[in-house]
Amino acid sequence: MEGKKIKIWPMTRDQSFVAAAVFVSFFVLWFLWAAAGDRFICWIGGKDNLSGWVQAIGSIAAILVTAYIARKDSVEREREKNIELQKE
Repeated sequence: MEGKKIKIWPMTRDQSFVAAAVFVSFFVLWFLWAAAGDRFICWIGGKDNLSGWVQAIGSIAAILVTAYIARKDSVEREREKNIELQKE
């Protein structure tokens, strides 16, 4: 049992990052709604435009997460390549 690593947290680091980002985003939007209320809604063009803003913010977030995952994968692949070269 010494060699077996006990996993305390059920999510990977990336999943934890995304979950935290969603959680914080919820509170930021809630704060904007509570602090600015109707003024914020009017500033973005009214309730008719709200769905467009949510889609735009979601799209930007998806692009950023995709770029982060791609970069991380590239760095990890390069690291594995270096390890293989060192073994030879």
